Amino acid sequence: MMSHQGFKIIAAANFISEHAFSHGEIRIAPGRPDVLDLEKAEQLGKQIQQKIESSKDLKTIPDLNIRGELLPVSKLLPKHSEILFTHAPQIIPELCQNCRKCLEVCPVKAIDPHSLKSREKLCIRCFACVKLCPHHARKIIFKQPLLAKTFLKRIGRKRKEPEIYI
Repeated sequence: MMSHQGFKIIAAANFISEHAFSHGEIRIAPGRPDVLDLEKAEQLGKQIQQKIESSKDLKTIPDLNIRGELLPVSKLLPKHSEILFTHAPQIIPELCQNCRKCLEVCPVKAIDPHSLKSREKLCIRCFACVKLCPHHARKIIFKQPLLAKTFLKRIGRKRKEPEIYI
């Protein structure tokens, strides 16, 4: 996409962050990016600087060969498959303090400003509203709880490292 817009891509990276579904008893990459990730990001910045400084002309830098691989299950799932796994976040009225921070963080304005309920068809399941609610008044509801929890716990067991392309 960037190449088609005329950019010269000289470096790239896939860094790990906490999964959108990570909350409560299901923790997937909690606390990521962490200190080790930030050190790798700093190293990447130095490598990019060195690559630029050692080149006479950016046009002579060869194109990157980025070969990212999706998990096998990712290849089977349709686009926007997160809707298959969860409902839009639910509000817990007795915990809600009407601070409206959920409205501020929702990137697609899927939360009704009057009722503070998530609109199922608009919600993209990023769960920013759940993660950032200071009163824990929003929750994730899985459509197949046992299946989702088993799968998510399995993929979240092993630490994944950033991939760097330079």
